[in-house]
Amino acid sequence: MTNGLSHPAQTAQEWQSAGRPWPLLRAVESRAFNDRRWRLVAAAFCRLHADVLPPGCLALLEASERIANGQESLEHSNDLCLQANRITREVENLIGVRWRQGSLEVRRRRAACAAVCYAVLGDAWGSLSDENLLGDGWLKAEADLVRCVFANPFRPVVFSAGWRTPLTTALARTAYDQRDFSILPILGDALIDAGCDNDDILTHCHGPGLHSRGCWVLDAVLGR
Repeated sequence: MTNGLSHPAQTAQEWQSAGRPWPLLRAVESRAFNDRRWRLVAAAFCRLHADVLPPGCLALLEASERIANGQESLEHSNDLCLQANRITREVENLIGVRWRQGSLEVRRRRAACAAVCYAVLGDAWGSLSDENLLGDGWLKAEADLVRCVFANPFRPVVFSAGWRTPLTTALARTAYDQRDFSILPILGDALIDAGCDNDDILTHCHGPGLHSRGCWVLDAVLGR
């Protein structure tokens, strides 16, 4: 993995255009490593591969998200990681030692299972895809998720309390709790009705990028 060689994004334009997650994480890594956002973006990386993860891994990601939201003790993360390690070993036994030369689905399954171990510890770096195994498409998706969870650090947004109405709050809570991010364009319209005129917020709601729990606009509306 080449993340250690990446330079951080240094301008708002570089932040928006990066097709790899590493320059973006470098730009925000001064935040506390066990911060809620790091844990949620790590879980989001793994959820890109939810279709090839064993059910046990999905349950672990749910638990990690509960830890992030203060609904479960951080002390449980070590036990969860042990469970994730066990699942990863089981997957390795099933697909054999030549998984790196296997099909894309096999490579995704092995890489994603291993990443769950990092996700339950809140390690976004360890949860990243290996570009040599999964390719540019997955890396672009991960970059979009970083941009979803972390607002552009080069364009600080001041969220007006007046934009936090009963309707915008209800929409944001539904999107977050139910992981239904198709609501975001509707939330964007409701924010406009509430007087929001911030281009970054409205573009994030109406744009085509991926979203996840920890989305910075949802957090702003919910006052997290």
